[in-house]
Amino acid sequence: MHRRTRAVIIASSFLSFACATTAPPALESLTDFVVDGTTTRTEVAARLGSPAGYFEQERIAVYFLGYRLTMEPTSPYKPVPAVNIMRPGFSGCAIQRDCERQLILQYDDSDRVVRHVLH
Repeated sequence: MHRRTRAVIIASSFLSFACATTAPPALESLTDFVVDGTTTRTEVAARLGSPAGYFEQERIAVYFLGYRLTMEPTSPYKPVPAVNIMRPGFSGCAIQRDCERQLILQYDDSDRVVRHVLH
C-alpha cells in the first residue's frame, strides 16, 4: 500500500507541473499578415525569409513552421515559433499538428499571393 501511495503522489506532482506550463504561441501567428490577392512575395520573404522549397517554376513556395527552444530566465525552455527549422516535433504539443505545420503559397505573375494554406 505504501508503494501505491508514493506512486500516486509522484503522478499527481507531474500532472500539476504539466498543467502549470503555458501553451506556446500559435504557429498561425507567423502567417497572420498573409492576405490573398494583396501580400507580395517580397513581403513574405521579408517576414519569413527564404522558403524551404519552390515548385512550378517558383509559383508555389513552401515554408515549414515549428518551434525552437530558447533559454529564458523564467523558464528553462521557452518554445518560440520559427520558420524552416529542422527539428522533428516538440514534446509540449498535444499532437504533432500543433508542433509542425506547412505554409503553402501560390503566387501569380505579378508575385502576389493568389492563395495560401496552412496545413
